Amino acid sequence: MIFLKGLWPYNFAQPQIRGDAIDRIYLDQYFNNKALRTNPKFKKIGDIMLLAQQEVVERSPSDVRVFLRLAQMVDPIGLDDPSVYPAVITILREGWKHAPNRQDFYYYIATMLGKIDRFDEGIAIMNDAVALNPNIVRARYYRGLLLGGAGREKEAREDFMWIRINNSSLSQLTGADHIGMISMYQLWGDRQSIADLILRAARGEIYHGYSSHFKFDALMYYIEQRDTDAVIAIAEYTARTVPEYQDEMETVIDLTRQGLWNIIDKL
Repeated sequence: MIFLKGLWPYNFAQPQIRGDAIDRIYLDQYFNNKALRTNPKFKKIGDIMLLAQQEVVERSPSDVRVFLRLAQMVDPIGLDDPSVYPAVITILREGWKHAPNRQDFYYYIATMLGKIDRFDEGIAIMNDAVALNPNIVRARYYRGLLLGGAGREKEAREDFMWIRINNSSLSQLTGADHIGMISMYQLWGDRQSIADLILRAARGEIYHGYSSHFKFDALMYYIEQRDTDAVIAIAEYTARTVPEYQDEMETVIDLTRQGLWNIIDKL
């Protein structure tokens, strides 16, 4: 294969060359793409890139990013073969030795432990992460996620509430984190908390583009509550962000202002 000429023989530039190739191309286009990852026709490419990154780990262990990158390559394989998850944990623990205070390793190892139902171990790691710096929002988020996965809803809610109080715009959470939090609220059957997040987004207090089905669910929740201000805010938000429903939202807004709830209920 032509691209192999750039990967071997190994030299001082290989960590950068291989890292760029994985980050820019292979991580998303192959490892995170199930259609290609599970296609035997492309398996050789994946095997070669894994071998290339494993060599980087062996030769350049002082750069902890190489461990995280290798873990990110192997992790998606677990969706088809969960038996690889312990190997991901081993890779991460080895990298963690070189950067014991780096938060990424706490989050990733704890999450991987949760994937194999070792929640207590994962929670213990996140307790350490929070103790290391109690003000880091994402440490609270991951601990809350693991607590929720372990069925410890009350404690998980306490972490999520801490986040919503201390980072009210949720700006320190990633897009995936927002979905994770909402997924946990869904697991608990907590429509009110989800609707509140959408309402705050509608009012410009949270800057995250939630999926349209969450907006519609929040709209229905506030219609049931007969909350005029909330219904109008979410309907206007939905009209702005889901243009194909603009006419329907304008109808809802008009009927809400007139207090015609019985008609809205039949829409």
